[in-house]
Amino acid sequence: MANKNKPVSANEAAAGETAEEAHGLRTGVVGTVRSPAGAPIPGAVIVARSLDTPTKAIPEIAIVTNENGSFAWPLRPGRYELAPMLDGRRGDFRPVAVAPKSVTRLDLVFDR
Repeated sequence: MANKNKPVSANEAAAGETAEEAHGLRTGVVGTVRSPAGAPIPGAVIVARSLDTPTKAIPEIAIVTNENGSFAWPLRPGRYELAPMLDGRRGDFRPVAVAPKSVTRLDLVFDR
C-alpha cells in the first residue's frame, strides 16, 4: 500500500463534515494499519519519534488502532516517523510531516 503522506481532503470525510471534524482533530495524523493483503489490523499500537532538531515533545507515548484499524493522533506541527507494533513486534517507521492547522494521512502496512 502506498504511503499517502498528504493532507486529508474533505472528500474523505462524511457528507457535510470536514476531515478534521470526522476525526476530531485540528492538527495531527490520521490513518489505518493494514496487512499486506489489505485487511485492517485492530489493536495495533502506533509509536512515534520526532525527526526535528530539537526534538518535539510527543503528547502520548503511543496510540492504539480501533476495530477498523484506524487511528487519529493529535501531533503538533513537525516531522515524525510512525510505526505500528503488535504482539511485541514493530513494523517499519514511515516519515510524516504535520503542518500547522492541518491533518495529514499516513497509512501503514504491517506484516503480522
